[in-house]
Amino acid sequence: MILWLKRGAAMGSLLFLIALTPAGGRVWVALLGGIINLTWALSEKLPLRAQCLLPPWVLIANTIFSAYGVLSGGPATLALVAAGGSLISWNAGLLARRWPNAPPDIQFCYIRHLGRTVALGLGAGLSALALQGHFSLKFLPAFFLLLIGGVLFLRLISREFQRAK
Repeated sequence: MILWLKRGAAMGSLLFLIALTPAGGRVWVALLGGIINLTWALSEKLPLRAQCLLPPWVLIANTIFSAYGVLSGGPATLALVAAGGSLISWNAGLLARRWPNAPPDIQFCYIRHLGRTVALGLGAGLSALALQGHFSLKFLPAFFLLLIGGVLFLRLISREFQRAK
């Protein structure tokens, strides 16, 4: 299940990076990003040395391609979602490499925690983009986004206080 999450997130990042490349832009950037993300999605078939070196380079490459896409006129929301997908894929790859035969309940727990963290990050990123005026939100969606972000943040803080006691 974790491997499928890793592969799906890598393919999602690939699609968002391709969509981020503006029309008339450099096609080789999207092609190179596609090759890197496809290699990452199927990295279990590579030698062990390549499996260890590939994850940090995938994050670096996706960050560079996202920045290039935004700087060349692409929408910042696509870059934000591509970065989120890249981080999900990297995190799932870490769990798959460190604990290859994790029980399903541990995998579900890990996916829930990862989903909460990514939801907080994407919510913060979308809020920052909305505050900068990249896109506008009506009152009701903005209120619910703020409410959900606040509840998730308070939940994370309360858990940490409970662990500290």
